[in-house]
Amino acid sequence: MNVLLTDILVCPRCGTDFGLILLSHETAQRRVREGELGCPNCRDRFPIRDGFGDLRAPPRHALEEETLPSLPPRAGLAAAAGLGVAEGPGVFVFLGGVGRVAGEVARAVSGIEVAAVSAAAAGWPAEPGVSRMVSRPGIPIRSGRVRGVAMDAYLWGRWGEEALRVLVPRSRLVLFGSPQEGTPWKGHEGVRVLLEDESVTVLTSG
Repeated sequence: MNVLLTDILVCPRCGTDFGLILLSHETAQRRVREGELGCPNCRDRFPIRDGFGDLRAPPRHALEEETLPSLPPRAGLAAAAGLGVAEGPGVFVFLGGVGRVAGEVARAVSGIEVAAVSAAAAGWPAEPGVSRMVSRPGIPIRSGRVRGVAMDAYLWGRWGEEALRVLVPRSRLVLFGSPQEGTPWKGHEGVRVLLEDESVTVLTSG
């Protein structure tokens, strides 16, 4: 996990008004391999093990296996193009199975950091420019601090509002696949559809 990313993380238990304090036990090249994130309000601690942050509000049980949908061919290229950012700096959030292409996007766009948020990310290899984590109930990042979000479309019901909250105004959200039913983002206040095809939808926030 990138040390700089921890500056915008918030307590998943107490909410966006409460930042976290990093206690690093092992750091290499500005990335935390072993450590803890502590909340000064609730005093809870969230472990970082092998670079993977567990930012779930209690109770925290063993991570369950997550079945991830397949991604379209060249999904990494589609994500980078859909987000519309040619260079850093900036933080991006990839939710669910889309996190599998976070490293590809981080390599393609210099100077960015991608937070790959998925329980499955615990088993993914460490990659430059990628901070792996799991979170619950929301995205543990301050509002309006993320330059782009990519996610599986079926996760909209769980993560859609949170994705819009963390986005910088007029930035983009890229959806892969189809939602569980309908297109719930259409008609959403402050959301405009830029692109829509069979496999990818690109939205812009208000």
